[in-house]
Amino acid sequence: MAKFLYLLTIIIGLGFILYFYGLETFLIVFALFLIVFVPLIYWISKTQKK
Repeated sequence: MAKFLYLLTIIIGLGFILYFYGLETFLIVFALFLIVFVPLIYWISKTQKK
């Protein structure tokens, strides 16, 4: 449930960025988000399973 709310918050936030700042800013933010958070989430899920 917490993960779902977390994802929902991120999606709403990205939606606001897309609406207010346009596609270019959205793509830059999204690319940075993927570069930073995907390895972080992967690492967290890997360490929690042990």
